[in-house]
Parts: sequence; structure tokens; C-alpha cells
Amino acid sequence: MCCTGCAKKVAAQLYTAPGVINVKATVATRTVVVTAKPSPKLTLERLWNAVEKGKGKPSSLTAFGIVYTLTRSADLGPVEQPAAGVDTL
Repeated sequence: MCCTGCAKKVAAQLYTAPGVINVKATVATRTVVVTAKPSPKLTLERLWNAVEKGKGKPSSLTAFGIVYTLTRSADLGPVEQPAAGVDTL
């Protein structure tokens, strides 16, 4: 996120994820804090995709002290390839 406009786009997309009740984006640190109610439909993948839809470029996602990064199928070697159309978080 490079500006408040970008932060608003990312926040708007995150609010569409099931269970999200609050989003606080900080442009200076390029971070977003999401507060959500427990929901079986709210997954790390949905949060990651929401940030990307908002034109953000997430580099990691931290939940409960664990840092997750996304590895796209195109970035994996031939042996590591998941099934077609699947990305690994």
C-alpha cells in the first residue's frame, strides 16, 4: 500500500470476507490489522485474496504469532507442483 487510496481499497475488499468486523490499515508501515468473528468460511486464503483484489501486494500474513507466505504454483519446482489451479499458503 503506497497511499490512503490503496489502503481504502484493500480495507473494502477485506470487509467482504465472512466474519470481518474491523480493518485498520496503516500506510506508513504497510500493514493491515483485521478483526473478525470466528467463521468457518473465513480462511487465510480468503484474506490473502481480498488484499490482492484490493490491489494490495501482500508479502506475508500473521495469525496467532505464525507468519504465512504464499507460494504460487508457478514458483515451485516440478516435484513440488500441487494439483492444477491450486496455490499453497
